[in-house]
Amino acid sequence: MLDTDIATIEQNIKSLYERLSSIETKVIVLLLPLLTKKYKFKVEINNIHLKYIKLYKLDYVDIDSFYKKNGVEYFYDFDNLDHPLDYLMYRLGEKIIDNFSQYDIGYNIISDDDRYVILNGFGCDKKSKNNSQFNENITLVSDVLKLDYDGYKIIGIHSWNDSNSIINIFSANCSYSRGGNNENQFHDISTPFMIDSNTYIVTSKCNFQSEKTIRFESNSLSDSNFGLVALFIREKNEKKLIKINRHGKIHNNLLAYMLKERNNIEQYISYKKNSRWLYKFVAKNKNNIVIRYLYSIKRLLL
Repeated sequence: MLDTDIATIEQNIKSLYERLSSIETKVIVLLLPLLTKKYKFKVEINNIHLKYIKLYKLDYVDIDSFYKKNGVEYFYDFDNLDHPLDYLMYRLGEKIIDNFSQYDIGYNIISDDDRYVILNGFGCDKKSKNNSQFNENITLVSDVLKLDYDGYKIIGIHSWNDSNSIINIFSANCSYSRGGNNENQFHDISTPFMIDSNTYIVTSKCNFQSEKTIRFESNSLSDSNFGLVALFIREKNEKKLIKINRHGKIHNNLLAYMLKERNNIEQYISYKKNSRWLYKFVAKNKNNIVIRYLYSIKRLLL
């Protein structure tokens, strides 16, 4: 959706499954359909997922191929195509728990793993920011911050602003700018940016962005300082897959309930469509004092 090149997407998917496969724990991947028109490379992306799921032998549920094979893509057929129906995913969660003993717990042996570091606690003004799900310590980038991890690559920015603001990271050879809105967001960085001895961070007053940001409006750029939670960086090492100790397999038998409950699901889809106006109204007026009060009651009850 953000014009990330397919090579970067593949590298990120590979790194994810490589890391997951080397941890001695059960892993099951849910391969979801990508149905919205704004998704680019959607067929290629899911094929890349399958490539590395099978290479590292992880357990998985291929919901994408199941929908296509059984002609039930319309199970996604309401306004918000970015997410599966909550009812279907709740039922799938129950099935995964019921069959938990079937999943593999082996771990692959990989040499010279990448070293990942989460940088936070920068030395500027700080504030705490929270909502019903998250509580973060935010650094307000009011001064120039220096980074000391020479030789590391920046691969992500975690931000949570009060309003639209832009961060600028610059080194002797590169400059990178990225926007953040008032959502708690992680920004994947595709631009190759290596930290050197002259790498600094500052809040930018220019609305230029090196890469796009979801729901960022450059025409409403504020004067507020960028709210930086953390930087995600990596020291690149050469790795080699020494031994595969996993025996993962496909678990599409867990999806049989969808066909058996087709009538119930179709009724649920109809209900979701008919109630979309209420959802949109609440989303549009989420700062209304009455709606905020109702959400507070909901949190107390749940």
